[in-house]
Amino acid sequence: MSRSQFQKNNFRQDFNLSANLQPYSFVALNVNYSLRVNGGNGLGTGVSLLMGPLQLFLLADYIPMQYATVHMEGDEFLMFPNQKELSLKLGLNLIFGRHGHRNKPSLTL
Repeated sequence: MSRSQFQKNNFRQDFNLSANLQPYSFVALNVNYSLRVNGGNGLGTGVSLLMGPLQLFLLADYIPMQYATVHMEGDEFLMFPNQKELSLKLGLNLIFGRHGHRNKPSLTL
């Protein structure tokens, strides 16, 4: 997908590549990569679980792509040297009428 934004004298171009997978009727997975011309690039992912009328989801955006090992006072841990943002979203949706009216016509003549 390509997105172009025009705002006053400013122009911004973004490109998105996304892959979706639904291995079961109640699980959906997504992985995406965003490329911004003259801007930041980012990897994102998401998972949603459908449990009856409830849909739980977890999304992450701007996942770090570079890692560095830091040694401090004998301890070793991972850092993200160029990380400026990370977005995590956790949510719950209520779904009404998911299957519609399959056996009942909407209009009768």
